[in-house]
Amino acid sequence: MPKSKLADLSPFQDWLVSECALSTRTASVYASRVRSILRDCPSSVSETALQTAMKDPKRFNSASSHAVSWNRFVDFIKVRGGDIPRIQCHRRVRVLPVRNLPEDVSRALQTVIAQSRMRIKLIPHLQWSHIRATQGHAWEIRDPERAGLFYTCPAPEMRIICDWANGIDDIVQDRPFIPCQPLGMKAMPLAAVKRSIAGYKHIRQQ
Repeated sequence: MPKSKLADLSPFQDWLVSECALSTRTASVYASRVRSILRDCPSSVSETALQTAMKDPKRFNSASSHAVSWNRFVDFIKVRGGDIPRIQCHRRVRVLPVRNLPEDVSRALQTVIAQSRMRIKLIPHLQWSHIRATQGHAWEIRDPERAGLFYTCPAPEMRIICDWANGIDDIVQDRPFIPCQPLGMKAMPLAAVKRSIAGYKHIRQQ
């Protein structure tokens, strides 16, 4: 069983879940591998120290798995402005097949976020049960984390998102607001949401 999440690597685990779409259990395993490597390295991680740590017989049979976990940790540190060496690994890291949103959906979502002043980090946590369609010019989104807080969103853009997510079928209440694909039941990771919006902004500026 992987160790419980400790304070030192809890931000790393949270990042793996929110930005890399890993499960909580998998993130815990990654952190456990990184933690075991860090225990054998001095406070200043060097390539020599990493090579020595990876020679540990306990890690030899799963060296590539430890390297993959460590290199994810390197990516996390880089996002936070740090720089530590990578471990050479011949195993390819699985790339999740999460495509960008279609341009019209990206535009609609960007407009919804801008006009409602909704926190973009909230998007992966929203389901269609949090949304109330109205007959007027605005729909409402209930904040699942703050009781009594609602976001007023433009109806035309919400209809575009609704049609893409739910198709011609009835709205499924526990479907993510922005699924990974139409009719999907897995929420699009925050990183993919941001990438889609950034991609739309880039196209618009051309």
